[in-house]
Amino acid sequence: MKAIPLTIHWHEHNQPIYSAHFEPNGKGRLATAGGDNNVRIWRVQGEGEESKVVYLSTLAKHNQAVNVVRFCPRGEMLASAGDDGNIILWVPAEPGHRYGAFGEDDLEDKETWRLKHMCRSMGSEIYDLAWSPDGIFFITGSMDNIARVWNAQTGQMVRQIAEHNHYVQGVAWDPLNEFVATQSSDRSVHIYTLKSKDGQFSLSQHGKISRMDLPPRRPMEFSPKVHGLGVKNANIYYNETLTSFFRRLTFTPDGSLLFTPAGQYRTSNPTTGDGAKTADDVINTVYIYTRAGLNKPPIAHLPGHKKPSIAVKCSSVLYTFRRSTPSGPDPTASAPSTSAPSNAAFSLPYRMVYAVATQDAVLIYDTQQQTPLCIVSNLHYAAFTDLTWSSDGNTLLMTSTDGFCSVVVFSPGELGEKYTGPIASTGATTPSGTPTHPTSNPAPTHKTPLTPGLPVSPVPPARHSNSPTRSSSSSSISTPGATAINNPRPTVGSLPSVSASVAGVPLTTPPQTPLGANSSVLGKRDEGPVKQDGNGSEGVSGATTGGDKKRRRIAPTQVVPDGTQETPNAR
Repeated sequence: MKAIPLTIHWHEHNQPIYSAHFEPNGKGRLATAGGDNNVRIWRVQGEGEESKVVYLSTLAKHNQAVNVVRFCPRGEMLASAGDDGNIILWVPAEPGHRYGAFGEDDLEDKETWRLKHMCRSMGSEIYDLAWSPDGIFFITGSMDNIARVWNAQTGQMVRQIAEHNHYVQGVAWDPLNEFVATQSSDRSVHIYTLKSKDGQFSLSQHGKISRMDLPPRRPMEFSPKVHGLGVKNANIYYNETLTSFFRRLTFTPDGSLLFTPAGQYRTSNPTTGDGAKTADDVINTVYIYTRAGLNKPPIAHLPGHKKPSIAVKCSSVLYTFRRSTPSGPDPTASAPSTSAPSNAAFSLPYRMVYAVATQDAVLIYDTQQQTPLCIVSNLHYAAFTDLTWSSDGNTLLMTSTDGFCSVVVFSPGELGEKYTGPIASTGATTPSGTPTHPTSNPAPTHKTPLTPGLPVSPVPPARHSNSPTRSSSSSSISTPGATAINNPRPTVGSLPSVSASVAGVPLTTPPQTPLGANSSVLGKRDEGPVKQDGNGSEGVSGATTGGDKKRRRIAPTQVVPDGTQETPNAR
């Protein structure tokens, strides 16, 4: 793996680059959107570290900065949108024809693209755009708080969604063509169900997530006093004060997961002894939803980011599981492992690789392990704006407002072997616990399905001091074996319904736990100190190991020396 800044003349006067996208058909085209009002087409030639960027064409029809470019998933068509409120659909022109404006020098252009449709969005700035998987429709998010759905074949608007209270900064279209998702600076994510019949297009709201119950931080000192439930209903996304134009959420290629950036995990510190209240701790994170739980709170989150996240992008390539995860350099030779692969963070038969862009760093994850594969920072002088993966999955390109792009290049096979089997059913994707410490006799992992009525909220990570060493790392490789369990950066926040393996003993929440009006599973777990039974073993009231049914507690029978039996009084 190598991270390389591409210091070439991308746009005029080094204007900011707000978006980029690789053509999905593998032809190597790359489109960039700049603050110079232009869209530029490039070709990435070569593979791996030997690749180079070649200029192809400039598309100049916008009157203001261009905020987003996206290639159609089927066919050679490009959509661009920006501050002028226009969505322009471009297609390659016939060979030998040029459509440049009068007085423009386009002799260096190796390709010519012509305008097919221009869609007007009421003059409001457009921040994001996403195509439907069949390439017939696309959705845009605008500064007028409205998301609009357009027909790419006619250029006409077919539906608008005016349910946000602030700018719509991110949109995503389900690859299975059943949902669309929008994210706004009003601190909410909206999910809509798609319905298309007899040429009629309709949307219905499926879910709206903006708040969830978050538990308080556990007190660090051991105290005999009993703490209350303390569950706090809080916002889980940043408001409009976040200094970013974009909140680019995304579905995974198989549609099983939805990643939403700009998340914040707020934990309340316990009140001090003198009654004074302490300030809440805010952790930057990315929230993850399953397909079956798009109308429910998130099932997991990615904590530990130094600055807020602004974009998430998934590679289109699926990979097989790694047989083992190295924890560091091993000077001694060892025989190849023949054991089964370690438990994945999500119960899928393959791995998916995805990247998270924060304002100052890019973290690359996969769905097999809970830690990032690598962390890249200190490449740019300004904030990141967008991410895009090449069709072969070996190149990740990042754009920045400093006017330059960077790439993270993986050699062929470095990310693993490509998966060629069937795609998993996306309706039952559940996270599963991953052991953080190796055990000699691993116990089987128990996977608890998500209960429809179960309140789902991530467990707060452990409290740490602000370490400059942790926050200023420029590039690192992190693996589960090499990462301590109390490190907040690489761990995936799990839920009460997610099984977690500690020293080989699986702990799970009992399935079908009843939910009261003033109680929650997580609140019950934080209600008081851990109870101990007569044998000295610790247990949590209402929870059983391995998901077994709850059993009655039988009072022990005491044997006295004279051979008689004495039964103690019932508790």
